[in-house]
Amino acid sequence: MRRSRGLRWAALAALCALSAGGETAQAPPAPAPLSPGTALERAFAAGETQIFTAELAAGGVYLLTVEQRGIHLVVDVRGPGGESLAAVDSPLSRWGAEIVLLRPEAAGAYQIEVRSASLGVGPGRCEIRLDEIRPDEKAGPERIAAWTAAMQAGAILRREPSGSLEKVAAAFQEARGHFHAAGD
Repeated sequence: MRRSRGLRWAALAALCALSAGGETAQAPPAPAPLSPGTALERAFAAGETQIFTAELAAGGVYLLTVEQRGIHLVVDVRGPGGESLAAVDSPLSRWGAEIVLLRPEAAGAYQIEVRSASLGVGPGRCEIRLDEIRPDEKAGPERIAAWTAAMQAGAILRREPSGSLEKVAAAFQEARGHFHAAGD
């Protein structure tokens, strides 16, 4: 009886050692590169985070668009030094675009974190796209002004969710005028 008890303890100890040794810490996946003029399609699960990097030029103007397809996503952009430059979480739940206008002051690798805002929801997809807006093109300044006004409307809506509809409407009306002038 003592011998069988000893064998059981030995077997249990071996199982514990194997299970502890079999678990290795997994490194997070490397950030996916995102270049101006490209789009990437990604699947997202509830609670998942994906990281992208983009090499941006100082003084450039870039439009980052994350098109949500069936899952609510939050976007956070960090500069080359790790400082948060923009965080976007529109009220558009699971469908629609999260848009960020970027004007880097310094050249370097910018980190874009896209994460599912909710746990316990089904999977979805997104398309993440980075476009450069060239101010030297004919419609460039109007597009920059339009997106600046649209971003201002979003900031007002996040800051003052009720009672600020006139300000939001005015900002969107300004954006509409600039988009029209750009031919968009």
